[in-house]
Amino acid sequence: MNMIIRKFKGDDEEEVSELIRSTFMKCTSKDFTKKGIESFLKHETPEKLKKRAEKRIILVAAVGKKIAGVIEAKNENRISRFFVNASFQKRGVGTKLYQKIERICRQRKSKVIKIYSSLDAVKFYEKMDYNKTGKAMKNRHGIVYQRII
Repeated sequence: MNMIIRKFKGDDEEEVSELIRSTFMKCTSKDFTKKGIESFLKHETPEKLKKRAEKRIILVAAVGKKIAGVIEAKNENRISRFFVNASFQKRGVGTKLYQKIERICRQRKSKVIKIYSSLDAVKFYEKMDYNKTGKAMKNRHGIVYQRII
């Protein structure tokens, strides 16, 4: 599989937004309340993604002309979004994306990378030598997450 990890570009927003929304619904939404699903999806529009890209690090994994995955870091030390298209999962896409963003965060002097993970991704982070801190939580919007450090 010929894969390139690159920075998010302005014309990626439609495809990346759809990847996030569809992967969330297929893999992650089962752990959220109805309110949590609605809250999450309202922030995953192409317009909001493009706006976030102005202030955050967003990388995509491209396989040919298709975007297979996306990872986003906020404040140079917090992974805020990380999605791999279901058809590309367990093929190294997530690992490559994570390694690249971790390297960027470390180059920018981040000593600790904070992750608020969906429950379905916890095992991935554990394989990357991260540990859960405390129990899974649900915020006031019905979004469920696990803190990892």
